[in-house]
Amino acid sequence: MVDNENETKTIPELHKEKAQRPLRAGVLTISTSRHDKLDLDVSGKIIIDLLKTQGCEVFAYMGRPDDVIDIQEKIRDWVADDAVDLIITTGGTGVSPDDVTVEAVEPLLSKRIPGFGELFRLMSYKEVGVSSFASRAFGGVIDKTLIFCLPGSPAAVKLAMELIILPEAGHLLAHIKKKI
Repeated sequence: MVDNENETKTIPELHKEKAQRPLRAGVLTISTSRHDKLDLDVSGKIIIDLLKTQGCEVFAYMGRPDDVIDIQEKIRDWVADDAVDLIITTGGTGVSPDDVTVEAVEPLLSKRIPGFGELFRLMSYKEVGVSSFASRAFGGVIDKTLIFCLPGSPAAVKLAMELIILPEAGHLLAHIKKKI
């Protein structure tokens, strides 16, 4: 028997039907100067607001200084909770000596998602020009948890969340958790 309804749907539409929803997410702001002043954290608040508009549960929102061990401990804690689907960090993805998010998170990855960083930098280039190449933003998987490490810029966070992460996170998690 042929499923005529599925014949008329596009691949993105079929993927969205199988996407995991709702998502349970943690937000980690990484900044030596703002980790203890979350009331001033514009980027973290943008992430939370956008997650909530998509029906995601934000189970934690914390700040951490630019310290590899501190960042790794918090991410390991969250990944150990089987109910955690998604972690989004903001800050620490630049090239200054203090920017250590990449160095902290990369060793924890079980899989990298190189297309995220590539696409993010391409889209950022259209917004801010050639300076976008200095971003080390990336995405990956730690066990069965999806993680995206974003810059601290509110505009960059908004772009990544609205145009890349939110449209695809549920689909990626369905694959990661073998529901597709």
